[in-house]
Amino acid sequence: MLNFLPWYFRLLFRLFPRITANFLGRKMSGGIDFATLQKILEKTKCVDLIPLNTENDLGFQIILDSKVALFFSQDSDHFAYDGYEVGEYDKGEVTVLDHWQKEE
Repeated sequence: MLNFLPWYFRLLFRLFPRITANFLGRKMSGGIDFATLQKILEKTKCVDLIPLNTENDLGFQIILDSKVALFFSQDSDHFAYDGYEVGEYDKGEVTVLDHWQKEE
Protein backbone atom coordinates (compact mmCIF):
# COMPACT_ATOMS: atom_id res chain seq x y z
CA MET A 1 0.00 0.00 0.00
CA LEU A 2 2.75 2.48 0.90
CA ASN A 3 5.28 1.11 -1.57
CA PHE A 4 5.65 4.49 -3.28
CA LEU A 5 7.18 5.92 -0.08
CA PRO A 6 10.87 5.55 0.81
CA TRP A 7 11.71 2.88 3.39
CA TYR A 8 12.32 5.42 6.17
CA PHE A 9 8.82 6.90 5.78
CA ARG A 10 7.32 3.42 5.90
CA LEU A 11 9.28 2.71 9.10
CA LEU A 12 8.17 6.00 10.65
CA PHE A 13 4.62 5.26 9.60
CA ARG A 14 4.71 1.93 11.47
CA LEU A 15 6.30 3.48 14.59
CA PHE A 16 4.42 6.81 14.66
CA PRO A 17 1.40 6.57 12.34
CA ARG A 18 -0.42 9.73 13.42
CA ILE A 19 2.64 12.02 13.34
CA THR A 20 3.84 10.62 10.00
CA ALA A 21 0.37 10.93 8.42
CA ASN A 22 0.14 14.54 9.63
CA PHE A 23 3.60 15.34 8.23
CA LEU A 24 2.89 13.70 4.87
CA GLY A 25 -0.48 15.46 4.65
CA ARG A 26 1.20 18.85 5.11
CA LYS A 27 3.97 18.00 2.69
CA MET A 28 1.55 16.85 -0.02
CA SER A 29 -0.73 19.89 0.46
CA GLY A 30 2.04 22.39 -0.17
CA GLY A 31 2.51 23.29 3.49
CA ILE A 32 -1.07 24.45 4.05
CA ASP A 33 -2.31 23.63 7.54
CA PHE A 34 -5.85 22.54 6.69
CA ALA A 35 -6.68 21.76 10.32
CA THR A 36 -6.17 25.41 11.27
CA LEU A 37 -8.01 26.59 8.17
CA GLN A 38 -10.93 24.28 9.03
CA LYS A 39 -11.13 25.70 12.58
CA ILE A 40 -11.21 29.26 11.23
CA LEU A 41 -13.90 28.52 8.66
CA GLU A 42 -16.05 26.57 11.15
CA LYS A 43 -16.30 29.71 13.30
CA THR A 44 -17.31 31.87 10.33
CA LYS A 45 -21.02 32.66 10.27
CA CYS A 46 -21.22 34.72 7.07
CA VAL A 47 -19.19 34.59 3.85
CA ASP A 48 -19.69 37.26 1.19
CA LEU A 49 -18.31 37.10 -2.33
CA ILE A 50 -17.75 40.50 -3.95
CA PRO A 51 -16.59 40.76 -7.58
CA LEU A 52 -13.92 43.37 -8.29
CA ASN A 53 -13.77 44.91 -11.74
CA THR A 54 -11.44 47.87 -12.12
CA GLU A 55 -9.68 49.26 -15.17
CA ASN A 56 -6.52 47.22 -14.60
CA ASP A 57 -7.66 44.25 -12.53
CA LEU A 58 -10.31 41.59 -12.52
CA GLY A 59 -10.84 39.71 -9.28
CA PHE A 60 -12.98 39.18 -6.23
CA GLN A 61 -13.06 39.52 -2.45
CA ILE A 62 -14.11 36.90 0.04
CA ILE A 63 -15.35 38.66 3.16
CA LEU A 64 -15.64 36.66 6.38
CA ASP A 65 -18.17 37.83 8.98
CA SER A 66 -18.04 41.40 7.56
CA LYS A 67 -14.62 41.84 9.22
CA VAL A 68 -11.87 40.25 7.12
CA ALA A 69 -11.50 40.62 3.36
CA LEU A 70 -9.36 38.23 1.32
CA PHE A 71 -8.42 39.64 -2.10
CA PHE A 72 -7.88 37.56 -5.25
CA SER A 73 -6.86 38.99 -8.61
CA GLN A 74 -6.74 37.41 -12.03
CA ASP A 75 -3.30 36.29 -13.14
CA SER A 76 -3.68 35.14 -16.77
CA ASP A 77 -5.58 31.81 -16.55
CA HIS A 78 -6.14 31.66 -12.76
CA PHE A 79 -6.81 33.77 -9.68
CA ALA A 80 -4.01 34.47 -7.22
CA TYR A 81 -4.24 35.52 -3.58
CA ASP A 82 -3.47 39.23 -3.34
CA GLY A 83 -3.63 39.96 0.38
CA TYR A 84 -6.12 40.73 3.10
CA GLU A 85 -7.58 43.65 5.05
CA VAL A 86 -9.24 43.79 8.44
CA GLY A 87 -12.09 46.24 8.99
CA GLU A 88 -15.84 46.62 8.87
CA TYR A 89 -17.48 45.72 5.55
CA ASP A 90 -21.03 46.05 4.25
CA LYS A 91 -23.02 42.92 3.60
CA GLY A 92 -22.60 41.49 0.12
CA GLU A 93 -25.26 40.90 -2.49
CA VAL A 94 -26.69 37.39 -2.20
CA THR A 95 -27.69 37.29 -5.86
CA VAL A 96 -24.14 37.79 -7.15
CA LEU A 97 -24.04 34.27 -8.63
CA ASP A 98 -27.65 34.12 -9.87
CA HIS A 99 -26.69 34.82 -13.50
CA TRP A 100 -24.68 31.59 -13.74
CA GLN A 101 -26.51 28.68 -15.30
CA LYS A 102 -26.72 25.36 -13.49
CA GLU A 103 -25.16 22.53 -15.42
CA GLU A 104 -27.46 19.57 -15.95
